[in-house]
Amino acid sequence: MLDKKAVSFETIGKWIVALIIIGLLWVLVINLGDFLYGTGNKAACENWVARNSVSYIKEVTGNIGESPCVTTEEVIKDLNENKIYEQLANNMYDCWDQYGRGEADFYSNFDFGSADTYCRICSEIKFDDDVKKRTKAIDVDKFEIYLSTRNPPNNELTYAEFLTGSDNAKLDFGTTPINIESGSLYTTFLVYKHSSSVLEPETGATTLGFTLGACYVGAQIGAVVGTVFAPITGTTGCAIGMMSVLFTKATSIGDSLYPSIVMFRSDSNNIAKACDYVYYNPEEKPFEFIKK
Repeated sequence: MLDKKAVSFETIGKWIVALIIIGLLWVLVINLGDFLYGTGNKAACENWVARNSVSYIKEVTGNIGESPCVTTEEVIKDLNENKIYEQLANNMYDCWDQYGRGEADFYSNFDFGSADTYCRICSEIKFDDDVKKRTKAIDVDKFEIYLSTRNPPNNELTYAEFLTGSDNAKLDFGTTPINIESGSLYTTFLVYKHSSSVLEPETGATTLGFTLGACYVGAQIGAVVGTVFAPITGTTGCAIGMMSVLFTKATSIGDSLYPSIVMFRSDSNNIAKACDYVYYNPEEKPFEFIKK
């Protein structure tokens, strides 16, 4: 017969094992809940984009301020350089994907008025303090290579090909690093309005230049496809991004609308200066109050 002390230790051991199992299950539930929540948000946004891309529905649902699309928040904690690039690239991929890859016209019926740029912020990306101390800035040359040589999950296209809609796409973001020490990065779906279809091959034009606040943007077709977000006087590393070779002719206003994917640096004021209209809809994840 076991003595009381042995029974007591056995009981304590069982309780410890039970608590460990409960803790592991709780972590699983929290992370699975966030994953399912994020997946559901993206699906809801994709459905909204699809509905508003149908011509007869667009006439009724043209309110740009109302949609289920949310601005997600992520924190990059991995110190591995390629893992950082992967997380940034996947944010650009998800943003471009949920807003129709430049192929879905859900915006041509919006009242642009005198505005030239329309922005929907998909995600706010923050960096862990350890990552900031070690990395300090994103090397845009290495990030270009990553986007041009790596593939999104379950996709045969490279990130660059997927984001520009062009085979063998080459990117040129300039050489200025993107500083991450002072704040966040904002992944943004941006539509630019221009008076003519200057990127059509038959026009003979190969570039389109315009200014986004403190950033000069030049989109090229041909050997280099995408968008160069280069700094102008007094500003460095304000944004990177690329423009699709696809565009929409908005017959109601006589202009062409060019979709693009942009990642603005740290200060949200860059976005305010660059975008005439900004859609920003942050939403707290389930169980977030438990993590704080």
